[in-house]
Amino acid sequence: MSGHFERGVFFIFGKEMNTIATVLHELVGQYQARGLNNGGGLLPPADTSSISKTEQMLGFSLPESLRMVYGVFGGQEYIAPGITGVFGSHRLHSPSEAAATYDMFQKAEKFPGNDFPPEDSLPGPDWSRWHPALIPFASWDAYNLVICRHTNRIYEFEPYSGLSERKFETMQSLLAAVLEAARTSAEPSLDFITTE
Repeated sequence: MSGHFERGVFFIFGKEMNTIATVLHELVGQYQARGLNNGGGLLPPADTSSISKTEQMLGFSLPESLRMVYGVFGGQEYIAPGITGVFGSHRLHSPSEAAATYDMFQKAEKFPGNDFPPEDSLPGPDWSRWHPALIPFASWDAYNLVICRHTNRIYEFEPYSGLSERKFETMQSLLAAVLEAARTSAEPSLDFITTE
């Protein structure tokens, strides 16, 4: 199924689908209706200045879909690891947390003698470890949801095991999977481990 974004609205075969904002609110409503605390501690929308400051810290612009998420929720207060994040297990980082985590991974991975991805490579098909095109925007424990700023694909990244084989092509497809889990699972979460 193919689709595209246009002015914050997702279209599939020319039919207008839910916006990211609508799906996020529906997701949090589903958590609340089921008595789950996944939507707890959500922060108000991030303002333009905090997004701009984050982009200055990163040195590049955030993907439009991530900006849309931050236009709804500016992050999530710290919660203990578990099935308690707005993305199932994964807690949404504030824009400044995303920039700080990005900086941490850049410093941890880029040191003398360590391989670093070639300039023209992409995370996933060309490089399965940390890649400077990835932006960490949510996490639980050491597991981070990351979005590629070039392709908009979303992976899970863990420093020791690298990128997950499972990926989501868009933020919309990620949210659809989380919403389905929130409707059907006692502990809604995303499984990024590929079955053998």
